Amino acid sequence: MCRQCEAPDRKYFVRDRLTELLVCEACGFAIADHSSSGYRNGEYIWLLNSDWPVFHSFNELTRQVFVHNQVRLPPCRPEPNIPSRLLTIAFDFLAGSDH
Repeated sequence: MCRQCEAPDRKYFVRDRLTELLVCEACGFAIADHSSSGYRNGEYIWLLNSDWPVFHSFNELTRQVFVHNQVRLPPCRPEPNIPSRLLTIAFDFLAGSDH
């Protein structure tokens, strides 16, 4: 699990495009990798990349990313073999829109 919160191990992370760090979707803690040193040297993503909102739960993140039928997704990408709830919801939202 994320060592900063209760997110399951190696799940629900995305890679921030600016910093290239892995970002926990549940708490926003950003790490270079899942090692002990990765967590020791980690920082909250909004302190490193202002494109990210301040959030402390996945629900709080989604409320800030999906506003007034628009997606304000911070620049990020999926990480191989790590599922992302945020990108799944964004894809579902965009697939269901008229755009």
